[in-house]
Amino acid sequence: MSSTAVVLNNIYIGITRYYFPVVFVSGLFTNVANILIFSYGRLRTNICSWYFICLSISQILSLFFNGLYRMIVIGWNNGYDYSQISMDLCKFRIYGSVLSVALSRHFLCLILLDRWMITSRSASLRNKSSLKYGRWVILFSFVFWMLFSLQVPIGNPSVTLSSGCMPPPGSTYAIFYTVYTIIIGILPLFIMILFVFLIMKNLQNRGRTIHPSASLTQQTLNHLPARQSRSDFQLIRLSLIQILFFIIFNAIYSTFNLYFVVTSSVVRVGNRLPIEKFVINIGYTLLITYAAVTFALYILASSIFRQQFKECCKRIYQNVIRIINNA
Repeated sequence: MSSTAVVLNNIYIGITRYYFPVVFVSGLFTNVANILIFSYGRLRTNICSWYFICLSISQILSLFFNGLYRMIVIGWNNGYDYSQISMDLCKFRIYGSVLSVALSRHFLCLILLDRWMITSRSASLRNKSSLKYGRWVILFSFVFWMLFSLQVPIGNPSVTLSSGCMPPPGSTYAIFYTVYTIIIGILPLFIMILFVFLIMKNLQNRGRTIHPSASLTQQTLNHLPARQSRSDFQLIRLSLIQILFFIIFNAIYSTFNLYFVVTSSVVRVGNRLPIEKFVINIGYTLLITYAAVTFALYILASSIFRQQFKECCKRIYQNVIRIINNA
């Protein structure tokens, strides 16, 4: 192993040993806080809040299957991976990792889809943004991705190979998994960017609608879209900020998966392989970090979220005091 490889490896071991525990603990608590706040008060009546709750659940899964796993194996266990001697454990880990990534990106797209519908001038589209339809969408989303992700333990070998529990290079499932990795890495980004532009277009049209020219008749004014509530536009702001940071934190992870597929036939010489591994590991680090920073983004971006957070803390404090007094 070259000196460059040793240095990069030691840097990443330090990251997993000292940085990952902070991210894991803070991410676990903040995502639980997100779930409590979005399910409390007036926010819980908005279907978009429930998409945010599902997103936090998927991020908790990512913290366990991606963050905790790397923290134990690389940071504390000197690279010894117990899942490499137990194929069932290895398949379960990869299944959880794939499922968490797919769910998080799916619900990010649903959040933007919902915000696009709520900003639409079409009353029928705005009416689709409701708990009545959203609950079925959430149920279908979880069932679909839990079943579809079963292709990971089913498609991978049942015996220990040099590739671990990943499909052998050149196999039919390896080709399928490669295509799937590219799609799940790149397609959601394009969908999110598309909906961001559509939302911005709707908001611009809404601005022109709210401030019509004097030549419009009263009949035309009566058919203008209803003014969305303050919480709806707070959620729009959260959605757009969330997507911006998602793109920033996931850029390396998504693009490098595509890069590895395109250059899979290239022979790595010198320090190229350790450098590429280090970069993709940094991509994983940013992916896990993103799961821990959403609470801070919500606090900074939304006054309603801050208000609900204060009310939730006050309610918890009162319950604790009541329990202590009754003890």
